[in-house]
Amino acid sequence: ITFRFVFSFTCELYVLTGVSGHRIVGGKEVVPHSRPYMVYLEGQTDNAETFLCGGSLIRENVIMTAAHCDAR
Repeated sequence: ITFRFVFSFTCELYVLTGVSGHRIVGGKEVVPHSRPYMVYLEGQTDNAETFLCGGSLIRENVIMTAAHCDAR
């Protein structure tokens, strides 16, 4: 398996509270910061479209995400 560095992100911490809607069926709310390996990625394409993706922190400075999260 080969990985390549695709994006350069500025990391910030967000805790979502008061989010409405039930998109996950049968799920349960977790304690904030209890899943430190999960990441939320938000970026912009060259034509200013915003994209959102999730990923997994596999090293201190390495995030693995799906190929379709490549904004190019």
